[in-house]
Amino acid sequence: MPGGLEGQPGHRSRHSDWLYLTLRRRGKDAEAAALLKPITKDLAVIENTAYRDRLLLYKGEKTAAELRAAATALRSMRPPRSTGSPPGTW
Repeated sequence: MPGGLEGQPGHRSRHSDWLYLTLRRRGKDAEAAALLKPITKDLAVIENTAYRDRLLLYKGEKTAAELRAAATALRSMRPPRSTGSPPGTW
């Protein structure tokens, strides 16, 4: 992981999300799939939970409907930034 962020799950999920999208667009599907292996529902993320959830969407462990529901729940607290875009990036 870039910048030695292996020990910080929140940073790992954020960086992995963008790297995954980049690899997929470049046709490097095997590398992208390998990037998802350490991402699990149990990953202890304090911040950047939306990125972790997007990665779980890419893995097939969450659905777009689940992510939309999470974005809807957050609307009352703050504007959904990355939580609202997973179906579009996926």
